Amino acid sequence: MRPGPESARIVDAADEFRRRLERQLHDGAQQRLASAVLALSLAARTLTGDAAALVAEAREELGLAMAELRELARDIYPVLLAEAGLGPALASLTDRCPVPAVVSAVPGGRLPPTVERTCYFVVFEALKNVAGHSHATRAEVVVREQGGQVSVEVSDDGVGGADPGGPGLSGLADRVAAHGGRLWVESPHGTGTRVRADVPCG
Repeated sequence: MRPGPESARIVDAADEFRRRLERQLHDGAQQRLASAVLALSLAARTLTGDAAALVAEAREELGLAMAELRELARDIYPVLLAEAGLGPALASLTDRCPVPAVVSAVPGGRLPPTVERTCYFVVFEALKNVAGHSHATRAEVVVREQGGQVSVEVSDDGVGGADPGGPGLSGLADRVAAHGGRLWVESPHGTGTRVRADVPCG
């Protein structure tokens, strides 16, 4: 994707679609599941024996489904990013990463929404690769604002060998380029991976 107003509009439109989809999941399916859990909880008070055990099992399964749906909605669009900013949103990503990960630096104030979203999805995709392919024992996220641009970097101590041409990283490069930025992936075999993006912050 070539950088420019048209490609940026495409990315922004996709983000708006993600936002609406997340809201529909929250207001629709998640609320219905919550109502079903409540109804089962009330029913369980009137039952005993096998019937009570079956209701308890169904309530537990619905609870797991709700948790999975919340995770899916959070991955579709990061509401926390819009509400609280980049720092809390990135902290949420590292907290949920199965590989120990830390945010070592992040700008204190709010950045333009498109810049925050770009940085967020760089970290999201990079940590997904860390968790799924790197065999790493730790990862680090660093975000800095300097000279009219924001740089975001995710590094790990894994086995390296990440493919910049894969669908995840190449799609990420398109997202960054759409807003006039550039993505680098350094992943020599045996020495870990470093994903970095520089995004204009004008």
